[in-house]
Order: sequence, then C-alpha cells, then structure tokens
Amino acid sequence: MNRFAYRSTGFAIKTLSNLSKASIAFHAQEKIPKGSIIFVINHFTRLETFLMPAQIFSLTKVPVWSLADYELFKGAFGSYLEKVGAVSTKNPDRDLLIVKTLLTGEANWIIFPEGRMVKNKKIIEKGQFMISWAGGKHPPHTGAGTLALRTEFYRQRLRRLSTEKPDEAKYLMDLFQIESLDPVLDRSTYIVPVNLTYYPIRAQENILSKLALRLVDDLPERIVEELMTEGSMLISGVDIDIHFGDPILINDYLRNASIRKDIETTNRINFDDPIASKSTMRKEALKLMQRYMTDIYGMTAVNLDHIFASMLKLMRFHSCPKTGLE
Repeated sequence: MNRFAYRSTGFAIKTLSNLSKASIAFHAQEKIPKGSIIFVINHFTRLETFLMPAQIFSLTKVPVWSLADYELFKGAFGSYLEKVGAVSTKNPDRDLLIVKTLLTGEANWIIFPEGRMVKNKKIIEKGQFMISWAGGKHPPHTGAGTLALRTEFYRQRLRRLSTEKPDEAKYLMDLFQIESLDPVLDRSTYIVPVNLTYYPIRAQENILSKLALRLVDDLPERIVEELMTEGSMLISGVDIDIHFGDPILINDYLRNASIRKDIETTNRINFDDPIASKSTMRKEALKLMQRYMTDIYGMTAVNLDHIFASMLKLMRFHSCPKTGLE
C-alpha cells in the first residue's frame, strides 16, 4: 500500500458511488463508534469489496480498506484495486499493514469472515456456523477477531512500555511507523458486525463485466459470471439494506491473566513471534467469531414489500367465469 493509494481513496470511492444505481438504506448507523474499527460483513457478492468501503466512508469520513481475492490483482484492474485501498489476501505484509493502520487511525477495515461468497443462508450445521462450498465445508474465519485482538494487544503494550521501558516502546513505534503515541493511546479497537440484504437479483452482461474482461487477462470464468450477476445489481438497480450491529469492544477480550502477562512483559516481542498466551488468544478469537457471526445473521432484513412482489410474480391468474377476464 503506497501513499498515492491512500490519498486517492476518496476520489475512487466517489467515482464508484456515481456509477451505481443501487437504492441503499442504512439502519442503525449511529451505532458506529469513534475508534479503530474492523467491519465484519456477510459476503454475498464480489462487488461488496468495492461498494462497502464507499458507503462506510460516506458515514465515517475515515478511509476504509478491505481484503480482496488475490485472483483480481492482475494488470490495470489490480492497480485500481490498490488505489481504492484493497489488499490481496496473499499479500505477505497484510497483517502488519492492518494492525498498523488500525493503531494509527489511518484507516478502518472490512473483513468478510465467511472467507468466500455465500449465496444461501444455510450456514448453521449442528448448532455451529459452517460454510459449505464446492470444495467442502469450513467454519467462518477467525481472522477479524485475531487482528482486532493483536491491534489492541499492541495498543495496550505501547501504553505500558511508554512508562516502564521507553526504548522498547520506541522499537514498536518504529515497527508500526507511529509518529506520535498520544493519538494511538487515545483510541480503542472495535469490531462492528454488518448485515447486507439485496433485492432483486438479476444476471446479464453489463459495463463492469465488459470492463473487467478488457482490463484483466485470463479472468476466470467464475469471476465473469459473478460480475454479470453483481454488476447488473448495481447498474440496473437493486435495493440494498445495510444494518449495523452493536460494536464489540476488544479490550473486554484481553482480560485473561496469561494475555495480561504478555502485554506487560518488558521483553521484546516481534510481530510474528510466538507468545505464551497464543492458545488463549485463539480461544478469544473464536469467541469473537461466534459473537459477530450471530450478530451478522441476526440482523438479516426481511422486507414485506419484496415478499409481496415476489408472490404476485408467482401467482397464476385464471379467467373469471362471469367476466372472462384474467
């Protein structure tokens, strides 16, 4: 991620917003807190990678970056993705960049915990969240929880070291490219669950699918088909309900004694060093995942107008015996 990409985010998301004819309704946006935020969102379409940063930026005025499928980072289209703040899922510096920008407040982030697009709502199996796809099944990813925990871990560690071992605090400030410590310590880290609901869904060739074919060599057929569906939703018009859930304060998940011990140690901890509380952190990330997945799907919108319209389309009208009308 370069400085040009950061500065061009505002222009790029404005361009995307002007392109879309989607009818977007926000719900409970007042719940979005001030601080460092990972928005966790259900993943139905690939275009959410572009749409949601634009929409959340319009509410918060804070740049919003997201993770995107590495297959899209090819040619001019890949360069465009970088300019709007998207990061490849296979970027080796991905985690460091996310933690750094959350600490400094440079950007908030969007992560899709399902790990892939989910076209149906059958995500619970035997009482547990489970994502089914052609290659098998897997539980939702805990990456959003892990990254939020790591961010707040280092924030609290910086607070502790700044008074007890300034040299070590300076080492971390250099690692995360932090110029001033006060703004970092004045923030808190949150996860905000978000639910997206769409109506209707159509598939046809559109300007986005044509543009992608021109800009990306050897674009997988699967992605072309997805852009035909998803591009039509934005270009032709679709109702999108965006529900924001209660923010989850990450500090509450760092109270375990073993985690506190690692936060407070004056020994050096490099970014990818194993720590004594690693297994405990994993358990806390799993708790977070269960909580935000429950919150995401608990906000699924059911629009009665949409249901009624669908029923009318499916009804068969028969001739009236008296009038002969259908």
